Amino acid sequence: MKPAIVFRGNILSLERAEYDREVDVYFQSSASMDNVLNMQWVSGDIDSRIRKSRDEVIFADNVAFQQDNDFH
Repeated sequence: MKPAIVFRGNILSLERAEYDREVDVYFQSSASMDNVLNMQWVSGDIDSRIRKSRDEVIFADNVAFQQDNDFH
């Protein structure tokens, strides 16, 4: 499972090509994971990996976006 990191601001297409493909990189104005980014991460990487293998584990805590019904 690939880790995800969130940076502040916007990303340029040329800059995105420089990031390691084994890390999901997101940009957001507050540089924090929220429900929208979390669901992009889940639907983009996590969902397909979990469907292929039941051996994956997601560690979650009680932040609001991990309590959302869509996440569950």
